[in-house]
Amino acid sequence: MSRRAPPRGSCGECGCRIILTGPALEDGFCRLCRTELTELGGRTDAATPAVTQPERRDWSQHLALLAAQPLNEDVAS
Repeated sequence: MSRRAPPRGSCGECGCRIILTGPALEDGFCRLCRTELTELGGRTDAATPAVTQPERRDWSQHLALLAAQPLNEDVAS
């Protein structure tokens, strides 16, 4: 006898992992985001998030430039 776990997903607002049951099945939000959006009068519609996500940056080029620079004598000791 095998029990299946409830499906999981990511919150449409903050991106945290959620179990898709109850209201999360309809709107795709975690409880905290759903509460905040409701209190702020925002829509709880996953297709149109009320708050935009910050731009994600790729720091790999910046880190590569830093790694290529020689260490100062003060730092190296």
